[in-house]
Amino acid sequence: MLLAGCAALVLAALQLGLPAAAGPPPVAIALPEAADGQVDVLAVSPAADGLAVNTRTATATYAPGDVAIRIPETAATDEKSDVLPDGTWYVAAAVGETGAPRLGWSADGLAAAGYRSVEIEFVGVDSGDGKLEVFSGTVAAGRRVLSWTDATARKHTYRPTESGSREVLNWAFGSPGRYRATFRVTATGTDGRKVQSPPSTFTFLVGTAAAAATPTTTTLTAAPGSTAGRTRLTGAVTGTGARGWVEFFDGNATSLGYAEVVDGVASEEFPFAAGTYTLKAAFRPKYLGDHLASESPAVSYTVNAGSTDVPTASASPTVPAGQDGTAVPTATASPTLEMTALPVEGDSSSTCTVLGEGDVDYAVRLKDGKPQSAFRDAAGGWHEPSSAVVKVGAETVLPLPAGQDFLGPAGTSVWQLPQTPREGVPSLGWLAEGTAATWTLDGVEGPGKVVLFEAGTEGAPSVVFGGAGMSRELASGVHAHGTWGFTEQGVYRLAFTHRTSSGEEDTGKLTFVVGAAAMPSCPGKLANTGAHTLLYASLGAMAVSAGAVLLIGVNRRLGLF
Repeated sequence: MLLAGCAALVLAALQLGLPAAAGPPPVAIALPEAADGQVDVLAVSPAADGLAVNTRTATATYAPGDVAIRIPETAATDEKSDVLPDGTWYVAAAVGETGAPRLGWSADGLAAAGYRSVEIEFVGVDSGDGKLEVFSGTVAAGRRVLSWTDATARKHTYRPTESGSREVLNWAFGSPGRYRATFRVTATGTDGRKVQSPPSTFTFLVGTAAAAATPTTTTLTAAPGSTAGRTRLTGAVTGTGARGWVEFFDGNATSLGYAEVVDGVASEEFPFAAGTYTLKAAFRPKYLGDHLASESPAVSYTVNAGSTDVPTASASPTVPAGQDGTAVPTATASPTLEMTALPVEGDSSSTCTVLGEGDVDYAVRLKDGKPQSAFRDAAGGWHEPSSAVVKVGAETVLPLPAGQDFLGPAGTSVWQLPQTPREGVPSLGWLAEGTAATWTLDGVEGPGKVVLFEAGTEGAPSVVFGGAGMSRELASGVHAHGTWGFTEQGVYRLAFTHRTSSGEEDTGKLTFVVGAAAMPSCPGKLANTGAHTLLYASLGAMAVSAGAVLLIGVNRRLGLF
């Protein structure tokens, strides 16, 4: 029966395919436009991992950034008011005319899922003048709902109903051109719990003049992969809301394959024999005229035969290419596939539970009336901090973006757990279940600096924890995520305390394994307090084609077969 189960899993893996694709990425296509009728800019709905945020028209639903909302030239007005000061504004009115969209947001299914309120937060806007106002009423007698020019109007809360909830409002833009507005949504349940979406960026085209494409830059980082003989290539792409792919090259013409850009990063592992390579990365936009293509400078990377040390990669500062989707001539080279057996988690007290993907939270909850600090994994299982480690793998390395100088100079290599999970990479958040608490960082052990931060209301990062002694107040039911940044590879241990208003507290020490560092043993494997116990099984080597083997990791739950 076990062999039959393994065979089925092998077949499923073959059918699912691989995360990276060989050859050049798809050709850029025209960006769809929504120019008339009702448009729910933020269509919010419940999802298995929290909230789904999309854009919905009368005929289709789009992921954020996959449709441009067109505000026509006929929407221009010189009418003045407290909401719209001097100058010409382009207003998509709540009671619109034919040929102009009516904009708002909706919350279908949230009330039925147990949510009592929805908060929309205006996180930032990338445009020529930064003037974007959302208001109710009329221009002459309007009331601000959201505004980027008025810092007191960055959040708006409304209540969903069983039949859904839609608010249609006036959206005003201060100049023609391309706007990229970023919002974040938080839903509060009837029991006080909170779930938060990652920031979502939406595109608006204002006026009839052609809007210039957004420039991008691409930076390439190379590091040892998670499997012997493989190298992790990571392309970091700047440019608000950049959608598309990064293609990786050995030299100027040999394509290794490409990966999709998610939250500004595309990453994949490729096999390299011992030797020195000249590597490049090229960003290719998904949509014509939306973002400019760009290429990284060359990176010289050496793979040493049999070495487990981290090779040195060097690169010049990134220079924008300024090409609009022009493909680089390629001669495709098919990557070699490998297969590595995963360790089996046993009952030994020294074996750690590895938290390596999905939505993971470090939480405080009440157990027998007392606060308890614990990890909650992506499946809802609970783990003592001393029995688990958070994996920050080689695929998380990237050049430090500008504006994060609290971690070091821009362009230096850092390892970051993202605010939203990617395939094979966890997102570590925080949660308070059934109690409010003060969350304090008591101490840090590790080879480098570690900082937890989140996007601030002005668009700049806001540090949550940057050193011992810093605290964060957690309301009961809060559930949020941020970015964890590490400056060096190695093992980090962070000591935290959760203290309730009654003075009771619980402490925990979180272990992070960053980059190519060896997995440590856990000081004590305590009982898992949830119903989910993970068992990691492994499959032996299986030849797929000459010189290629398949990497398969099997993660199954007890009692599956």
